[in-house]
Amino acid sequence: MNVFIGVDGGGSKTEVTAVLDDESILAQFYGGATNPYTIPPLEAANELDRLLETTLIFINERSLLCNGICLGMSGFYSDEEKNTLINQVTRCLKRRSLSFPIAVCTEGEISLMAATGVHTGVLVIAGTGSIVYGFTREGGIHRAGGWGHLLGDEGSGYQIGLQTLQGIMRSYDNIAPPTLLTSLVQEACRLNEITELRTFIYQQPFSKKIIASYAKLCIRAAEEGDLLACSILRSQAASLADTTIALLRSHPDLQQEMVAMTGSIFLHSSIYRAHYEECVSTIFPHLNMVTGSEHRPPAYGAALIARQRFSPAQGTHGLL
Repeated sequence: MNVFIGVDGGGSKTEVTAVLDDESILAQFYGGATNPYTIPPLEAANELDRLLETTLIFINERSLLCNGICLGMSGFYSDEEKNTLINQVTRCLKRRSLSFPIAVCTEGEISLMAATGVHTGVLVIAGTGSIVYGFTREGGIHRAGGWGHLLGDEGSGYQIGLQTLQGIMRSYDNIAPPTLLTSLVQEACRLNEITELRTFIYQQPFSKKIIASYAKLCIRAAEEGDLLACSILRSQAASLADTTIALLRSHPDLQQEMVAMTGSIFLHSSIYRAHYEECVSTIFPHLNMVTGSEHRPPAYGAALIARQRFSPAQGTHGLL
């Protein structure tokens, strides 16, 4: 039986998924960062090698044959970077006397494949950050947003988390009404008084990921009917909808494609998701919008791409 490997490599974690001909998952492996711009390049390369070795040993022990691999890696965008990655994977295969085709795709491509099962469409990501991709039938790749937490990331976990913390202090100053968020954050941060939040925030380095983690408290409060939390979620959903609408207007051919909503914010907040859909549908009422599944992660999408490109039935060979 044939096996196809998919890799989703990022700045904080990496996932490898192996699938069979019938698209069922054979195995999944998890590891640390493999983005050479967030950790030292040698560390990133070693972690990817370790994960690939683990996967290949698992496949070999079951007397299965790997027919191809697709890597969706953050930090590898230029042709030179992609070739470096292909050469690294090739060396890893040679150490085990193996040779099979290798493809390198964008994070957006593997996420879209995981969510929809197709190569074309619009991918909207709302996680720690946010971005909107458009993949056309002609092979074009377009994007809107994704400028990072200082310049953009509208609709992201970071912006929701930041507005949650800011909203609490506005509530304390009686600018905003009382909110459940105050007690939730006070408990999470182990504060005696909410005014201690200033010291808590400013006296230690707070990463983008940590600020984004407060989004889950906003989602929880919104589910319990908190007006401020609901307002934050709807406001950020509307901002990401504006980014999506801008991309669709700039590229009318994408208006006929499926729109996939992915990322932790879409997955965990029905209020956010419903308002986003409402905002986009007001302008484009005939769009087909679907929500990604946590059971079909990007690494699974990468494995599906490897299967589509390198299945023996496709007659496709070589390094792409």
